[in-house]
Amino acid sequence: MTFAIGALITIGTFIYAIYTAAGLALLPVTLIKSAPAKSAPDLAASTSAELSANRERQTQLEARNEGRDGGMDARDRRELEALLRDERTLVRRERLAAENLGEGQHVILRAWHKTEAAFRPLKLIGGLLLMLVALVIWVSMLITGIDKAKNSICKTQCGYILAHVEIFQPVNWIFTIAAKAFPVDYAVFLLLVLFLFASSVVGIAVVGIRL
Repeated sequence: MTFAIGALITIGTFIYAIYTAAGLALLPVTLIKSAPAKSAPDLAASTSAELSANRERQTQLEARNEGRDGGMDARDRRELEALLRDERTLVRRERLAAENLGEGQHVILRAWHKTEAAFRPLKLIGGLLLMLVALVIWVSMLITGIDKAKNSICKTQCGYILAHVEIFQPVNWIFTIAAKAFPVDYAVFLLLVLFLFASSVVGIAVVGIRL
């Protein structure tokens, strides 16, 4: 039984180090990136203007080189190729902006997109808060490791057990304060577990299982 528990803990430690660690960084970044700098109407308008300017420039280049012996000038050809690449990117962006605006979609979907757009600023704030939480967790783990290595009562013989915490540790302090008002400490612990679980899911999704 002890061996089975030890084996599971070892496997869990590898998963924690590979996936949860990556997810702690990627989950806040994913939320921050999903909050666009421009709203859907502004993005659609700016993309449409850029696409019109791009196509107008293409027309100018083609008109300037029309009827020229030896074909289009090398410099103009390179510029035209770059414009065509930019045009494909702008067309995709215009299509995404139209989807965000709900063009050609059902009324329910359009209402959902509008509701989602209204809460996008909260994604940015939530991402920044989760980044702060992840940083506090990392600092707390580092402090605990240093504290155990320095102040353990029996070192390697008992797995670096601490009689009591010698160095201030943020997460431990938060739980100590929360324990004074039942059941706040349970709620904080549940939120911490959910955050680690969500980070693990994001880490698995991004890193992947390559076995």
